[in-house]
Parts: sequence; structure tokens; C-alpha cells
Amino acid sequence: MELRRGGIKLSSIYSKCFSITLKLQLTHLYHIFYIIAYLVISHHFFPPVLH
Repeated sequence: MELRRGGIKLSSIYSKCFSITLKLQLTHLYHIFYIIAYLVISHHFFPPVLH
């Protein structure tokens, strides 16, 4: 019984860590997408500035 409880605790901790890392990766991808969109928009609206 103790081993089962320990396993459940470990799995719950693992799932929590996994969800946190997933959220961090999603926010990181969102930031990259935001930067790319900003660069594309600035390139479209202000071509003389970049060239």
C-alpha cells in the first residue's frame, strides 16, 4: 500500500511538472510568434526603415 501511495504521489508530481513545462513552452512559442508577427508587420508598414 505504501509503495502504491508513493507511486501515485510521484506520478502526480510528474504530471504537475509536465503541465508547467508545457505551459512554459507554449508561452515561449507565443513570444516567438509575437516577435515574428511584429517583424513582419513592421517590415510591411515601414520598408524604408529596414532598407
